[in-house]
Amino acid sequence: MPDLDELVSSGDIAVLSNAGQTAVCNWYRRCDDFPVPMERWGIRLWVRAEIVAWLDGRNRGLEGDDA
Repeated sequence: MPDLDELVSSGDIAVLSNAGQTAVCNWYRRCDDFPVPMERWGIRLWVRAEIVAWLDGRNRGLEGDDA
């Protein structure tokens, strides 16, 4: 089990990807390769490193990334 500080919510993913939460929900439902979440306290949480790798693979800019 990852440490709590390594987990991100859909809202966190929206910020990381510069996208809205609706986009994150669509990715989760429609993209077969979207990372699988774990559920804690009734909330879907993802491992941040897996999300960052998924976003990098799609050339989605990360918040604060000027590259």
